[in-house]
Amino acid sequence: MKKDINDNGLDSIEQEKTVEEDTCKSELLAVKEQLVRLGADFQNYRKRIEKDRSEWSQSAQAQIILDLFPLIDDFDRAISEAQKEGINPEFGQWIAGFELMHKAFYEFLKNKNVEEIDQIKEFDPELHEALMQVESDEHESGQIVQVMQRGFLLNGKVLRPAKVSVAK
Repeated sequence: MKKDINDNGLDSIEQEKTVEEDTCKSELLAVKEQLVRLGADFQNYRKRIEKDRSEWSQSAQAQIILDLFPLIDDFDRAISEAQKEGINPEFGQWIAGFELMHKAFYEFLKNKNVEEIDQIKEFDPELHEALMQVESDEHESGQIVQVMQRGFLLNGKVLRPAKVSVAK
C-alpha cells in the first residue's frame, strides 16, 4: 500500500485528523466561552431578581406603614387635645391606655427603621411640603413656623414629607 504524502510530509489521513482536532479545539473554546458568558448572565440575573425582591418587599412595607399614618396622626391629635384640656379623672385610665398604644405605634415604627423627620428649623423641599406661607416676626424667611403633620423617613428615605407652614 502506497501512502499519499503531501508537500509538508503528512499523509492525507494524518492531515484530516489534524484538521479535525483543530476544529474540535476551536469548537470547544467557543463552547467554553459561551458557558462562561452564560454563567455570568445567570449571576447577573440572580442579582437582579434579588434586588427586585428586596425592592418589592420594601415597597410593600412602606405601603403598610403609610396606611398606618392616619391612625397614628389621630392618636397624636387625641393625646394632644387631652393634654391641652386637662385629663378628666374619670377618663384618666382611658387616656393612659391610649398613650400606651401611641407609644407602641412609635416603637413599631422604630423597629421597622422608620424615624421622624427631626429637621424642623429650615425648610428643605426634599423633607418638607410647604402648605402655606405666613408672616412671622419671630422667624426668618424660609424657616418653618409650624409643623402641621409629622414627616417620616424609612431607611433614610422620605416616606412621608412633613407638612409645614413657612415664614415669608
